[in-house]
Amino acid sequence: MGTVSKISGILATSIDKVSGVAISGLANIMGQVISLFTANATSLEFDGTDDWIDCGNDSSIRPTAALTYNAWVYKADWNDTNNSPFNVIMGNFKASSGIYVRWKNKRIQAWARMNNDLSDYSNGAHQTVQTGYNKFKSGKPYFRSSNWHMISVTFDGRYLKLYIDGALESSGGTPTYDNGAAGFHVDYSTNDYNINIGRQVLLTNYFDGKIDEVAIWDAALDADAIAELWDAAGGTVGPSNLNVDKDNYDNSADLQGWWRFEEGSGTSIADSSTNSNTGTLSGATFDTSNIPS
Repeated sequence: MGTVSKISGILATSIDKVSGVAISGLANIMGQVISLFTANATSLEFDGTDDWIDCGNDSSIRPTAALTYNAWVYKADWNDTNNSPFNVIMGNFKASSGIYVRWKNKRIQAWARMNNDLSDYSNGAHQTVQTGYNKFKSGKPYFRSSNWHMISVTFDGRYLKLYIDGALESSGGTPTYDNGAAGFHVDYSTNDYNINIGRQVLLTNYFDGKIDEVAIWDAALDADAIAELWDAAGGTVGPSNLNVDKDNYDNSADLQGWWRFEEGSGTSIADSSTNSNTGTLSGATFDTSNIPS
């Protein structure tokens, strides 16, 4: 494709894919900013021993009043019984503060410290949501032959919710925790712990498997938006362009951090949101042979 000066009669706001064509130097069409989104090409493999990403501690990725965590996660054996150390996917939970998502006891769990009075750090309490036990193996509700799952956690000031593959957990477990009233916050206390991917912050609870397309919003995505992220292409499950509203997903303006792991090499992991929460890679390896699809 050569220089594009005009697409007659079409108002273009995004380009998701142009088959077989590399696009470069394309800034806008008639004043409309174009958000380029290429198909996911790499994921990151974490060895469960010392691989992780440090995304910093900017307030944009540590929202308190509402948030959504989303990640595509792969384990070779979702029936893994190794619980020591447990596998942390993302977050900054430590020393009775913050929030994180982890794999333990054959289930996905999300832990958060909730507080309705952030001036009194002693007033908070830990709350948990989790899938039912042993639901990922063959023949069970969350079995997928590809072994990739999309894990989503939302908090709206009252409800903490856990979604698996675009739907609220519905096979046992504790899909929702109700604080009983609105106005609660994620309590990070006085600790400025960084957001980590693949490790519990400052501890040795590392993830063993692959992680891809990690994102944080400062809003609680609703059920329709979560479902849209899971099946954005209408029958083709796979990561979507989070910077562009589409159908039931209208939260692009709320996106605070989005790490796609598309670098292929090096130790700097770009934030593909409009922020600059660049991650620093330690140990994890890029993998082009196994990506969410």
